[in-house]
Amino acid sequence: MQNLPEFYHVLAVVQFVGEGDELYLEDSRIFLIPKERVAKAPRRISKIGEFEISQNHIDFLFPQ
Repeated sequence: MQNLPEFYHVLAVVQFVGEGDELYLEDSRIFLIPKERVAKAPRRISKIGEFEISQNHIDFLFPQ
């Protein structure tokens, strides 16, 4: 991807859901893509489900 900062660990992609002036946060989705996967990650929301935020994904990204 172009125009990303040189130093980062995770790229956050947010799919906001809303209508008009309303934003439905409970229906919006957050995806966290590790830097090493960004270049080859699909560019469509429908294809990046493996990166959707969940407790398992957070544990994988930030092991204790």
